[in-house]
Amino acid sequence: KLEEQIQLYRSRFGFLPHKVLADRIYLNKNNCQYMESKGIVPTGKRLGRPPKQEKTEAELKEMHQRNEVEGTFGTVKMRYGAARIRTRLPETT
Repeated sequence: KLEEQIQLYRSRFGFLPHKVLADRIYLNKNNCQYMESKGIVPTGKRLGRPPKQEKTEAELKEMHQRNEVEGTFGTVKMRYGAARIRTRLPETT
């Protein structure tokens, strides 16, 4: 699904994005390999055990950008009632 979204971005704007801010579920091994093969920087919370070291300035900046996106999702859910959607796909039932 992420590959489709990246291709839709390309068809709309004429070029691939420089980086993709994504939730943890989209940062799986296959998606990361796909993005790296296209020269796209995958950003988001990494899979696996969190590191013991302090976060760098760049990681804090990325975290701030992700928080802005999450706030927009929350607003859309409240404004348009997306939180009330209880539909399932036939293949997931």
